[in-house]
Amino acid sequence: MSMEKFISKLQKDFGVDVEVQEISVEAMPIFVLRFSDIHSNAIKRNLQHYTFHDMAISANQAAKMKSYIPPYVGDAKVYEVSNNPYTIQIQALLPVVYFFVQRVLQ
Repeated sequence: MSMEKFISKLQKDFGVDVEVQEISVEAMPIFVLRFSDIHSNAIKRNLQHYTFHDMAISANQAAKMKSYIPPYVGDAKVYEVSNNPYTIQIQALLPVVYFFVQRVLQ
């Protein structure tokens, strides 16, 4: 899937704004995810039980279990940039980013 289609899918499926900060051959892409204010309650609820790092690990495992990524790919790197509204920076492969957003909002 192209990067443009992936970004469009995230926006359509979850209403998340996505910016690609960096793409390099040897490293995973870095995405900045900006969640809408309407997602704040769901994110706060999930953060009572899990950290963003926990959710990234869960997303990575889901992508591996569904064979979207190879088993040797390392865990995603996640940083909270802002919490009003929530803005997250994640360095991961496309399927992991998708599962991460899904996990954050469920």
